[in-house]
Amino acid sequence: MLYLGVKKRKKTMKLVNLESVGNVIDENGVTYPMLVDGGYDVFGGIHIHDIENEEWFESLSEEDLDAVGEISDSLLTEKERSDFNDAMNGDYTGFDSFLEKNLIA
Repeated sequence: MLYLGVKKRKKTMKLVNLESVGNVIDENGVTYPMLVDGGYDVFGGIHIHDIENEEWFESLSEEDLDAVGEISDSLLTEKERSDFNDAMNGDYTGFDSFLEKNLIA
């Protein structure tokens, strides 16, 4: 995993190369396409939680997936993390369950 330091508005931003998908990701969870010259496309940023392409996630190497997971987890609130874990375990019932519990029949 290669970390790059990039100055952005007088703040050094830590970037992680995601070689397996040709992107870098910053500590705020924004991914940018890597350029041939080693830089990245500052105008092509997409937040990790907004990526809907399953192939992108499936193409991540194990090392890159760990890096993305760490950054993504750091951005979640405790409630979001709990809901995500429940959903992964098949326990999250979401809004439909709320409606069932709270609607008067």
